[in-house]
Amino acid sequence: MAGVIRTLVVVDDDAAMRRIVRMHLEATGGYRVLGEGSDGAAAVELVRRHRPDLLLLDVTMPGTDGLAALPEVKAASPGTRVVLLTALAGAELMARATALGAADVVDKASGMDALAARLSTPGASTPGASTPGASTPEAPEATRGTEPSATELRPSEDSYRSLVEAVKDYAIFMLGVDGRVLTWNPGAERIKGYSADEIIGRHFRTFYPPELQLEGHPEHELEIALRDGHYEEEGWRVRKDGSRFWANVLITAVYDSGGEHIGFAKVTRNMDERRQMLLELEEAGIALAAANAELAAANEQLRAKAEDQAEFLAVTAHELRNPVSVLSGSAGLLVRHWSELDEHDRDELIGSITASSQRLERLLADLLTASRLGSDAMALQLEKVDVGALLARSVAAARTGTTAPDVRLDAEPGLAVIGDPGRLAQAVDNLIANALRHGAPPVCVSASADGDNVLITVSDSGEGVPAALRPRLFQRFAAGRRHGGTGLGLFIVRELARAHGGDAWYAPASGGGACFGLSLPAAQPAPDTLGDHVFDRRTEADVT
Repeated sequence: MAGVIRTLVVVDDDAAMRRIVRMHLEATGGYRVLGEGSDGAAAVELVRRHRPDLLLLDVTMPGTDGLAALPEVKAASPGTRVVLLTALAGAELMARATALGAADVVDKASGMDALAARLSTPGASTPGASTPGASTPEAPEATRGTEPSATELRPSEDSYRSLVEAVKDYAIFMLGVDGRVLTWNPGAERIKGYSADEIIGRHFRTFYPPELQLEGHPEHELEIALRDGHYEEEGWRVRKDGSRFWANVLITAVYDSGGEHIGFAKVTRNMDERRQMLLELEEAGIALAAANAELAAANEQLRAKAEDQAEFLAVTAHELRNPVSVLSGSAGLLVRHWSELDEHDRDELIGSITASSQRLERLLADLLTASRLGSDAMALQLEKVDVGALLARSVAAARTGTTAPDVRLDAEPGLAVIGDPGRLAQAVDNLIANALRHGAPPVCVSASADGDNVLITVSDSGEGVPAALRPRLFQRFAAGRRHGGTGLGLFIVRELARAHGGDAWYAPASGGGACFGLSLPAAQPAPDTLGDHVFDRRTEADVT
């Protein structure tokens, strides 16, 4: 084989691999690289342009891979010997490559010396290449310019025709310059559903959906293939029965030995399974993203609940500390210094004990109510409640337990609601305690009829609620730690009002200060015994 110069094209998506192959083979003195490419489409164009003795073609490449391009390569240059390069050599790949027209498959891992040896084995000469000695290093153009005779070409063409007929996984066929089908292989019949008799002579636009036919898309593909040498895309194609499939299409312009355009070679591959796999992967990705979003939301809820619990413990400890200290200190003074204290001092200490006890009772009631609200269900003992009497008891308790007794009552007579008297009293007590803690005297408690409702308001003469706090005023812990109190009082007021079919609200008082209101349905004629009801916070509905 010494003295023979073989022309060579190298196609691999790795530029470094192409460079190593070219340098190694040219260094042996037996090869001359005419061109390089990085994908299957480039391989088809290069062999059509150079008609090399040998093509080294990578199997795995982006776009059109080596196996997909191989039929087009053989159609463009039947005399070119194709050797596939791969990193995953095996018997199955060898069988597929041979069926598509490859002369050999070489494992890249075997090294450049092994590659050169495989290329130099008997049979390495390409059918149609010059005989040994006809070309020398001093006259390489002689080999390149030698055209095979018709007798030499006929076996190659017959072999290629047999190869194309044997391929069933690809539709491989020729089109005339006008786009009409000239040849038809069994793979085309299997994929598209037409027999050769049914389709030969018809325009290839038959394979395209109606909307693409109206756009002139098939003709546009031929224009691009003629301009650039090839055209490739993925898109919908139509079978004989009207069903659609997702296809990879490669169209290559074909020229005769004189350079005259004689038609197009077209290779179509059914990509339905691959497309379905990609869609399933996309759906799985969407599902995973949704699951991650749900998990993030659940984590946020857990974080918020943990913060609520920490805040709950903090404000509870804070609120317990003062009244317990007052109780302990007052009781200690009375026990140890009773005889030394005058009557005024004793009365003040006893008053402090009473006020602190009432404060602890309210705190305990709020904590128990908040706990029951948090469990999403709360029992109500419903009966007809005299609003005036209820408010009078709450005002009297407030006057007894505060050093600023200016708490005034103004209630229309005869007002009544259906509710749990203990829970309603708790809501009113919380509003009065809120006004005494955060507002300024006088504190005015009033009740009046408002259509089918009874309106209860508690107002004070303080500075009112800051605008920034108003949107979350009735939320749990809205103002507990920063402004004093548990931050549960107004939250409980609103929840108890809603449990009774009403609501709670806030508005600045007309003369300055704050005004909180309860709106409750007025009592209607009802049976004497109303019984127990359960308030479900999740639906804000009463369940008997």
